[in-house]
Amino acid sequence: MNRKYLLVSIALVVKVLFFLFFWFHFNKNFSQKGKQQLLYGIVMSGHDTQGYLDPAQNFFTGKGYVDQSGNPTAFRMPGLAVVYGPLFFFLGAKTGAVLFVFLQLLLGSFSVYYLSKTAYFIFEKQIVFFTTFIVYLFSSFVSIYDHYLLSESFTTYFLIFSVYFFIKYLKNENYNTLLLSGIFVGIASLYRPAVIFVVFSLTCLLLLNGFYNKKRVKKIAQSLLCFGISAFLLLGAWTLRNYLVFEKVIPFVDHGITKSERGIFDLTTAQGANWYTHDGVKGKFFHWYFPSFQSFDGMNQYYDEQFSKSNPFDESKYTPDYNFDSLLVMRNYCWLALDPTSGIDDSTRNHFDKKVGEMAVRFRQSYIKHHLFDFLIINKLKLFKEMIFVTKSYGLPLIKNTVTDKLIRRAYLVYYYLVAIFGLIYSTILLLKKYKNTKVITLPFLIWVFIGSHVIISFVENRYLVPIYPFLCVITSGLIVELIYRIKNNLVTYK
Repeated sequence: MNRKYLLVSIALVVKVLFFLFFWFHFNKNFSQKGKQQLLYGIVMSGHDTQGYLDPAQNFFTGKGYVDQSGNPTAFRMPGLAVVYGPLFFFLGAKTGAVLFVFLQLLLGSFSVYYLSKTAYFIFEKQIVFFTTFIVYLFSSFVSIYDHYLLSESFTTYFLIFSVYFFIKYLKNENYNTLLLSGIFVGIASLYRPAVIFVVFSLTCLLLLNGFYNKKRVKKIAQSLLCFGISAFLLLGAWTLRNYLVFEKVIPFVDHGITKSERGIFDLTTAQGANWYTHDGVKGKFFHWYFPSFQSFDGMNQYYDEQFSKSNPFDESKYTPDYNFDSLLVMRNYCWLALDPTSGIDDSTRNHFDKKVGEMAVRFRQSYIKHHLFDFLIINKLKLFKEMIFVTKSYGLPLIKNTVTDKLIRRAYLVYYYLVAIFGLIYSTILLLKKYKNTKVITLPFLIWVFIGSHVIISFVENRYLVPIYPFLCVITSGLIVELIYRIKNNLVTYK
C-alpha cells in the first residue's frame, strides 16, 4: 500500500476511536433512546450552528439565501452552506448532518498526513514528520470540533492544505502548487472571515521570499497573482451578491448592529473587554447597557439590582470627561433606541441611536487619551491571555466531576498547554534567528499575525485559535526533535 494512504488509514482509525470515545460521553444515555439516537447522536450543535444551517436549508428549498425569518442575510459566511446544503437537499436534515460530520472526520484524517508533510518540508527531518503526526493526531483541541455543525473543522483542514502547498511552492517554486494554495485558502475564507489574516500573512511571505531571493518584480507579481486570484474571485462573488442584495459592500459578514451597539462595543473593547466574554468588564457593560429583551442569560436584571445598591463599574475606567453619570445618560438613550416597547417613532429612535454612537466614540477617545498604556499594553495582554489560556474543556464532553472525567480533562488541558506555549516560544525564536529563511518562518509568522490581529481588534475567543493550532503542533514537534538532537549530541560529547 502507498505510504500516504497507509498513514491516512492509521490516522482515520485513531480519529474514529477518539470519535467513538467522545460520542459515548456526549450520549451517556443513548442505549435507552433506541437506534435513532445511536445514529444521530454523533452530531453536536453550538451557539452559531443555526445561523449557518438556516440559510443553507432555505437556499436549497428554493427560498433563497435567507435567515429563519425569511430576510436576506450576510450574518454568516456561505462556505458551510455549500457542503451541508446539498446533503440536506438529497438526504434530509438529520442524515445530511451525520454525513457532514463524517466528512469532517475523513478530511481531518488526510489533514494529519499533509500537516506532517508540511513539517518535513520545513525542518527537513523525517523524525519531525512522525513527531508531528503523533502530536497532532492525539490532540483533541481540533478533532473535537468534528462532532460539531460549525465552521471550525473545515476552516482548519483547508488551511492545512493551503499551507502545505504554499511551503511546497517555496521548496520547488512550481506555480501549480501556489495556485492550489490560493484555491484552498480561498475556500477557507468562505468559512471564516478571520482567514483574511492568513491570506495577508502568506502574501507578505511571498513578498519577503522575492526580496530575500532577489527576484525580479515581474516574478513576484506573477506569484502574488497566482496565489491571490482564487481568494479574490471567491470573496468577490460573495461581495457582489451582498452588494446586489444590500446595496453596500460586505466582503465578509454583516451582523446588522446599530450605531449605538457598535459604539458601545468599541468603547468596551477599548477597555480590554472581549466581544464574547460574559464576565468582567464586558459582562458588566454589555449586559448593563442593553435592554432586557436582548439578554440571553438574565444578566440585565442582575446588573439592575447591582446598580440599585452601588456603582457596578471600576472607577479606574473613568476619565474627567467620562464617568458613571455619563454612562447613565448614555444607557437611557440606548434603551430608548433599542427597546421596541418604548413607544417612540422610528425617527426619534434613530436620533437616540445616533446620539449613543456619538457619545460612545467621545468616551472611547477620552479613555484612550487618559489610559493610553492600559489601552496599548495591559488590555491587549489580557486579551492575549484570554485567547491562549483556557480554563474549561473547550467543547469536550467530559463534564462530570467523576475522578475519571477530571483526570482525562486535566490531561487534555496539559497537552493543549504544552503544544500552545512551547509552540509560541519556539515560533518567536525561529522568527528572530531564521528571519531570512521564508520557508522556516512561514508558520511562526502566520501564527503571530493571526493571534495578534485578533487581539488588536478585540475579537477573541479560545476556539478562534483552532485554525492555527495544528501549526503550533508542527512548531512544537520541531522543538521536541531539536531538543532530542541536542541532548543526544551532549551525551556523545560527554562520553
